[in-house]
Amino acid sequence: MPGTVLYIAPYVHDSFVSVRGLSTSKVYQAGKSKIEGIIKSICYAGYDVVVLSPISIPSDTWFWSKSLVISGDRSTIVYPPLIEIRPRFLKYLILTILTALFALKLSFKYRFSCCIFYNMLPHTALPSMTVKVIRSIPSVIEFEDDYSHFSHNRMLRLFNVGALSLIRNMIDGAVCVNSILAEKLGGKYPKAIARGVFSLNSKLGIEDESPHKVPMLIFSGSLNSDRGYDLFLQALRHIEYPVDVFISGVVGIRDILPKDILPVVRITSMGYLEYSKYLEVLNQADIAVSCYRADSKMSTNIFPSKIIEYMAYGKIIVTSRVADIETMGENLFVFYDEDSPVSIASAINDVLNDISKYRSFGKNAARYFMDNCSVPATARKLSALLTTYEA
Repeated sequence: MPGTVLYIAPYVHDSFVSVRGLSTSKVYQAGKSKIEGIIKSICYAGYDVVVLSPISIPSDTWFWSKSLVISGDRSTIVYPPLIEIRPRFLKYLILTILTALFALKLSFKYRFSCCIFYNMLPHTALPSMTVKVIRSIPSVIEFEDDYSHFSHNRMLRLFNVGALSLIRNMIDGAVCVNSILAEKLGGKYPKAIARGVFSLNSKLGIEDESPHKVPMLIFSGSLNSDRGYDLFLQALRHIEYPVDVFISGVVGIRDILPKDILPVVRITSMGYLEYSKYLEVLNQADIAVSCYRADSKMSTNIFPSKIIEYMAYGKIIVTSRVADIETMGENLFVFYDEDSPVSIASAINDVLNDISKYRSFGKNAARYFMDNCSVPATARKLSALLTTYEA
């Protein structure tokens, strides 16, 4: 019979934001939808889950707040005391120690079948190793990103390099976002490939006829060079067909748009949107573009959550050959071959020239999502993994 899982992940619950009196933009969390999806998938598989959430809130002042517990139906979220001090490494050292102590405390209160920890982060990995060594609780990594290749934080990169070599020999299982990371971990322990999980309901595929007179295209996410933001902007100069372009992200673009974009290309920069508002815009789009650079180390060590969202809503997806995306199947994506504005624009122009030809790609992507990335699908993968650790 399924038991209880300890899940150590930096999760910002909506109730946490309101109780702490914080603004949503201040505690923006890029991986929130993935973490929520994993929590719901664990519960869907029949397990109870205790989420231990070590988070840090950027602040210019020192402060301390007590621990917080948020109870749900089959999930309980526990926040260790929140502390903000300088220097930064001292803050994370204290956060890691507090999280390890709370993990130990919880291990005496609950009978955990295993502990899943989010990524190779000091404040998630080390507490998981603590309960493994002291309480003999199997440790499973949820490997979403290998920060050793692309984090701007030097200490985090160094920790990843050292921790990966040490902890990879101590973990008992893995949930990996792509097959490349699974191979990197090695080991003979059980692994599951969960590219991402989208927890909201989605309609299967898009309509045969666009509801817009002019096709609508969306580009979203963190707007930076690794994600090909600059390439996409320059590609707009080479779009030849009428299209309404909507861009949503955490960086404004009005001052750096190319000057010679054709009048048929109408651009709306929306900046950062609340997630629900973003999904409303996504639902209306016909085409979604992802431009992760193939020559970036980041591209092989992640799988874009935005692509999972685009698939869930049945969009025609124009993308680079990021990570192991080509192994997912045929007629799911429209690929471009080079990290260049001309190559990206050529793929977009092909779609715009005969959009009805590519409607089936969006429907195929939506079906793939339902079969592999929805909550029920992810629950099946997790259940097969978690049953390994039941007493």
